[in-house]
Amino acid sequence: VQVKVTISNGEITKVQTIKYPTDNPHDQQVNSSVLPTYEDEAVKNDSSKIQSVSGANETWKGFTKSLQSALNKAES
Repeated sequence: VQVKVTISNGEITKVQTIKYPTDNPHDQQVNSSVLPTYEDEAVKNDSSKIQSVSGANETWKGFTKSLQSALNKAES
């Protein structure tokens, strides 16, 4: 999972998922339904600390890792 983060005045204002697994129909279905939720939660919480959606734990791991990496780069 790869995300793009927009930060304004030190706060997350937008998160866009630009790359995610689409290898099979199950991945496509899960990711298309949970990624918008993860994006919204990241903005709402202004953090990579978001709750996993049941059945999408691997996507959550990839999303939060990519988001935290982007936030770390923004801070440096």
